[in-house]
Amino acid sequence: MTADPAPAAPVANNPPAFADGPSAAAPSSSPAAPWGGLPRPKRYPIREHYDTKLAFKRARLDFNIADINWIKREQERLAACLEKVTGLCDGDADSINTLEAQGEEASATSSQDWIERRRIKMAEEKAAAAATETEGSEPTTSN
Repeated sequence: MTADPAPAAPVANNPPAFADGPSAAAPSSSPAAPWGGLPRPKRYPIREHYDTKLAFKRARLDFNIADINWIKREQERLAACLEKVTGLCDGDADSINTLEAQGEEASATSSQDWIERRRIKMAEEKAAAAATETEGSEPTTSN
């Protein structure tokens, strides 16, 4: 056996020393070149002029006013259509009520006529049945 110790295993946090030894300068926390900030845009944004903004807002306002005017005209047109339809519905309701009243009268008279005819028919049948009983129908016997 030899008297030499076993070589030490390398440790992740403690790298092996270089042959020339540690550097004389302390490590710096800042990089060699300082950060220059955000890169500059290739084109600068177009400056908006007051008149351009004003013209845009006026155009927007004109569009909104035209839109509101169209909505008001459409509401007036729809109100006129609704009035016309309401008038037609009222006329139909009146004519329907008249027709229903006439139908009820006709059905009432026809029902009364039917009841009267049925009563007469039942009376005739009863009279015929009474007449056959008084004549003395012969009973049928089966042997």
